[in-house]
Amino acid sequence: MLTLLQTSNSSAIYSLPWLEQGGILGIAIVLGFFLYLLVFSVLKSFFRRSSNEIGILTINILQTPLLILFVLIALKVLTYSLNLLEHLPLIHRLLTAGIIVVTTYLINQLFTQVIAYSLSKYAEKTEADWDDVLIPLIKNTLPILVYLIGGFLFL
Repeated sequence: MLTLLQTSNSSAIYSLPWLEQGGILGIAIVLGFFLYLLVFSVLKSFFRRSSNEIGILTINILQTPLLILFVLIALKVLTYSLNLLEHLPLIHRLLTAGIIVVTTYLINQLFTQVIAYSLSKYAEKTEADWDDVLIPLIKNTLPILVYLIGGFLFL
């Protein structure tokens, strides 16, 4: 039996990793989609019941970029584990660049929208004078800093 396996050049022997990784990919897609729907629907309903505006805003901002980020990371892990594109390092670099771009966008949206919104709500309660200066400063300079850091990581 051992000599049969050693002398056999059957493609069925070599296709087992493809089947295994394909099955893992299929299970990961189904579980990821289920968890995505479950987590975001549960969190949205929880924040709506508790009338937490910042939580709802955060969930709405996170929903699409996290899905794109999950897909890009899954593609990168899959191509790396299967050695599909070992001769095309450009694809790995493009996937890494895509992950960095989506992460930079996500961080920018969280900082500019969620933090600025929470600071403006806090400033309305306290009626402080610093809200006229700090909030526009955060909204205008923070995206520049985030995109500069993301641009350096992108290169």
